[in-house]
Amino acid sequence: MKNEEMPTVSEIIDRLKLFYGYKFDTQVARRLGLSDGSAIGNWRRRNSIDILLVAEHCPDVNYDWLLWGRGTQTASSAERRTMTAEDFAYLQKTGIPRERIITLVNEALERYLLKQKKDESEEDEDYESGSDGA
Repeated sequence: MKNEEMPTVSEIIDRLKLFYGYKFDTQVARRLGLSDGSAIGNWRRRNSIDILLVAEHCPDVNYDWLLWGRGTQTASSAERRTMTAEDFAYLQKTGIPRERIITLVNEALERYLLKQKKDESEEDEDYESGSDGA
């Protein structure tokens, strides 16, 4: 398995465009219920995305593919993740601001990725030391 880096927001947006057959950021913005494409441009410039909004409006996308480019583009019914009105109501009840939730999700993804890299590195070291002794 190759080492992977955290995807850029531009990569994620470009994959959304590929998935839906869009040519323009404004089409992605409309899909996400945004009033214009400037939010997408801002996301690209800041390298920050409202992943909850993407989850809410793009339930058919395989998130493994969307984030890492792995697997198929379309999520199976078991993989579909949708944000329901109940999910949003729960998040509102927590009192955590939406921007903070987005930050927490991004931080969790980074921690996961770093752990995955560490685990893969250790597996590579184990394999290399095992093959040297054979």
